[in-house]
Amino acid sequence: KDWTAQPLMQRPGLRTKTFLFDVNENASSNDATYRRNRNQFFMAGKYGGFESDASNSGGKPFNTYGNPFKRQDGTNDNTVWEDPLNPGEASTYYLQSNARGVLSAFDSIFSRSATSARSIAGSAVASKNLALGGSLIYQSSFDTSDWSGDVLAFSLAAVGATDVSLGLTPAWTAENRLAALTAPATSRNIVAGRSGATSDPTATPFTWASIDTALQDQLNKAAPTSAPDGLGEARLNFLRGDKSREGNPFRSRSKLLGDIVNSGVVYSGAPVAPTGAGATFAGFKASNATRTPAVFVGANDGMLHAFNANTGDELFGYIPSWLSTKLAALASPTYNGNHQAYVDASPVVAEAKVGSAGTSADWMTVLVSGTGGGGSGVFALDVTNPSAFSSSKVLWEFTRADDADLGYVVGRPYIVKIRTSAPGATETYRWFAAVPSGVNNYVPDVSGNFSLTGAPALFLLALDKQKGDSWRATGTNPNYYKISLPVDSVLKVTNATGLLNFKPVFGDLGEMEKAYMGDLHGRLWKLDFALRGSTDWNMNKLSAFNKGTAASPAPYPLFIAKIGSTIQPISMAPLVAAGPIVGGLKTVVVGFGTGKYLETNDKTSTAQNSFYAIYDNGSVSADASPAGESAISGRGRLQAGTVNTTNSTITFLSFRLGRASSDGDTSRRSGWYFDFPASGERIVSNGSIIGDYFILSSLIPASSGAAGSCTAAGGSGNAYRLNIDSGNGVYQQSNVGLLGDTLVIDVSSSTSLGGTTGSGIRTTQRRSISIGSKGVAINAAGPNDAAGPQEELRNRRLSWRQINNYFDLKNAP
Repeated sequence: KDWTAQPLMQRPGLRTKTFLFDVNENASSNDATYRRNRNQFFMAGKYGGFESDASNSGGKPFNTYGNPFKRQDGTNDNTVWEDPLNPGEASTYYLQSNARGVLSAFDSIFSRSATSARSIAGSAVASKNLALGGSLIYQSSFDTSDWSGDVLAFSLAAVGATDVSLGLTPAWTAENRLAALTAPATSRNIVAGRSGATSDPTATPFTWASIDTALQDQLNKAAPTSAPDGLGEARLNFLRGDKSREGNPFRSRSKLLGDIVNSGVVYSGAPVAPTGAGATFAGFKASNATRTPAVFVGANDGMLHAFNANTGDELFGYIPSWLSTKLAALASPTYNGNHQAYVDASPVVAEAKVGSAGTSADWMTVLVSGTGGGGSGVFALDVTNPSAFSSSKVLWEFTRADDADLGYVVGRPYIVKIRTSAPGATETYRWFAAVPSGVNNYVPDVSGNFSLTGAPALFLLALDKQKGDSWRATGTNPNYYKISLPVDSVLKVTNATGLLNFKPVFGDLGEMEKAYMGDLHGRLWKLDFALRGSTDWNMNKLSAFNKGTAASPAPYPLFIAKIGSTIQPISMAPLVAAGPIVGGLKTVVVGFGTGKYLETNDKTSTAQNSFYAIYDNGSVSADASPAGESAISGRGRLQAGTVNTTNSTITFLSFRLGRASSDGDTSRRSGWYFDFPASGERIVSNGSIIGDYFILSSLIPASSGAAGSCTAAGGSGNAYRLNIDSGNGVYQQSNVGLLGDTLVIDVSSSTSLGGTTGSGIRTTQRRSISIGSKGVAINAAGPNDAAGPQEELRNRRLSWRQINNYFDLKNAP
């Protein structure tokens, strides 16, 4: 058959890229006219080595048209084939006449052959229910050859009742929209935070006339220790998008948007009512029902970006204050070889009640984010109307200067409501940004601040903190709380401390009642807020397990993940699913995978990692653990699963969940586990729960470690679907490189009537989407698809009451 008639056999973007050396025999290629019109090597590079275009990473390195004169967005462009840093020259043609030049060319080839990749930090989708119409899926990208990035939007549509189609060409790319601006240096809406908790206002427009003198001084230096050079305003304009001084004295850029590596994309549309929102939310929702939908993501160009989710147009950029000393480096001609992290963590967006007037004005849509490796800080923004963002919409910043135990926040915060009153008292609630402390809090920052203990912590930062107020954890009306985890003083010498993520569990009114969190020492902690008011928000009081006394408390975890004496670190947020009801009481099953991808040694680590499902029946007693380390003493109390690599299944012998009294107690098991089949396989992305299953994706770095160095080469992963109760499951190897979170899409839904009055079956057809470093792929329908073929929800009549006709009764004889 003709290739174009076989869409399942097509591999869009799969093509050979040609790199050409011209040794310039007889020096004939020195003549530009001859070289560009008659040299066969130049022509081969022009037609066989092009990528996409100089301003569009949406297709880079893919160009599905195979046309050096057409951009990936479909528009004609005669410069697609050119080297963006050397106009008029083919991008993969190298004119060489000396050994040093040949070495430089090889450096360029090996760099460009594997530098462009999609981010696996997290993608977003406008709607997960295709039964309501088409949708868009958003993914970010990065290119290490010049540390540029992009956000891409692809169309999703239902095909019939069971299939999904994915657009091959981006509906839009953010970089295309930025490149289309005629005067980005003056037209972009960019805001810079002001340092210090008591700053009022909290931010300024990022223009030379508006920023503080301290920031002007920092931009006036090529490096923090350099002498002022008078280029501060020019550097600021460069950061805003001015290209007029690229090449001299600033670096040349092929794109304005910086690389996006560890920041996930977040979508925000019309307001979504939190559970227990109350009557005042209706007015807020109605007022903002038609606001501009937005996607938010952090980039290593110093900004948190907001883009119009429909068009890709930039709505605003925000620069956290603690990045000010690093901004000048972005303009340096040597930056490509000295790349740094800036806004390199995933934001969260949610509706929150931050006022007390008793009206719809109390509500706000809030964005909270850390900056990952960019520095120790967290910021909160009012993004209720993202198309009208200004410096007055910056709520606050919280940095290590406010609390030395704050580390580099690399995980995803939560926006939560918590009951602050003690049990039995008149109920009061407050909204917080709940932020895990991250990593490296024991390493001094640029100001010399560091944690004396290295203890990880969960911070609760009040969203209603007023501008001009200092952060305070004590005294009357504290505006933040810190729940510090115990630290093993011996273990921390060899194993870094840290808390990356956590998972809240909500009550009937939408309040956070409990929290589960795993740290880098493999400990799974459980906090119980339902039993305490805010005056008792500390580890000694909140920990569900405590083997000490009131005078000398000793909190300990629910479980410790380790094989023998080898600790298995926990990076992902635990998954909390409903367990069986025992004696009328609810139980839960807490699932999590182990492993980390943070340090240099993690790139080539072959450590054995595992997935655990821990049964929690609410008991606060230990299970007679010999060492008394945890409530459930170890793997011996759990049911072990068997991985079959031939048919990609995980199977368990039948067992009953319960708190095992010993390792040999076969009448019940305190959960289940299995060890990942691949060497070095680990879980670093957060998973999800769909129906009766845990859905998660693992990461398998390339053996060479290339994947860990932020390149696209090598690496893979597995997408898992695991039954929560039995542990039985399947997995599917990635066909899109390193894996991020798996998305599960509802394709269609139908309801059929049952055999008795009042009963029926609602069937939802689902498909899963793998998000990887090499792109996005709809997983083939089959037994190993992470989504499973379908989900059935049965409903039936719960009671029957006959309603008699009033007139029949009235007129009865």
